[in-house]
Amino acid sequence: MPDPEADLTDEEAAALAPYLPTLKSSSTVTNIDVLNAAIWRARTGRPLSHLPERFGSYEVIRKRLERWAIVGAWDELLTRIDELDLSEDRRREIQRIAERLAAKGARIRAKRRA
Repeated sequence: MPDPEADLTDEEAAALAPYLPTLKSSSTVTNIDVLNAAIWRARTGRPLSHLPERFGSYEVIRKRLERWAIVGAWDELLTRIDELDLSEDRRREIQRIAERLAAKGARIRAKRRA
């Protein structure tokens, strides 16, 4: 199992950054912090409320992950995942996270339309 504390490298972060939404936020939590927190959660299986302090506020992380899901950012990332300069292991990891969160976004959008 990969190290749950292993963050994205600078190169991986640079490859992913263009596909992350630029939503207004007064938080100091960066989009890369959010991705690293999602990776940590996927690797550990622990809830976001148990995030290490280095990620910042778990509430900010949770809200941003949900907003990205609602606006379809994970869906977009999934359509571009094969184009990114990532190792195969990292690509599969990001793809699993994106698939789970894209499905959550679809459920939320469907619920809002109902």
